[in-house]
Amino acid sequence: MAKEAPKDAPKEAPKKSVKKTGGMDKFAVFVPIVIVVLLAGSLGLYFFTHTKTAYVSRENYLALPQTSHEENGQVVRMQVTLQVKSKDEEWLKKNKPAILEIYKISIKEIEPETFRTARGREAVQQVLMEEFNSKLHTDKIEAVLYNDLLVQNKVD
Repeated sequence: MAKEAPKDAPKEAPKKSVKKTGGMDKFAVFVPIVIVVLLAGSLGLYFFTHTKTAYVSRENYLALPQTSHEENGQVVRMQVTLQVKSKDEEWLKKNKPAILEIYKISIKEIEPETFRTARGREAVQQVLMEEFNSKLHTDKIEAVLYNDLLVQNKVD
């Protein structure tokens, strides 16, 4: 028989089972969490700083309607946009009807053959810009830009 411990003797605490987890397990959990937090913080900082420094355009544009012009069996279909400085936006809106009239008249005076070369297309842009500025007695139109341009021979 086993000896019994005296009643007033201190009782031994039952031994707890200690699970051994290596230091690597804690490291494997800790590192990805730190990486995710740093990545999220970096992205947040990037978007916060870049939304406040958004690009503000210094130009304003007016897209003119598409027009077609036929002459000598050639057809030109085009749409252009006028570029002005941002401060001239109100002037552009106010003069839109006059600009449209000038455009309708000016486009009919251009030979369709002119559009077949790069120099010709650049010359048309320059002529239109000068035409708008001279007839409107201003120099606010900075450029005439092509949105759409089609030149073709008419088939009989």
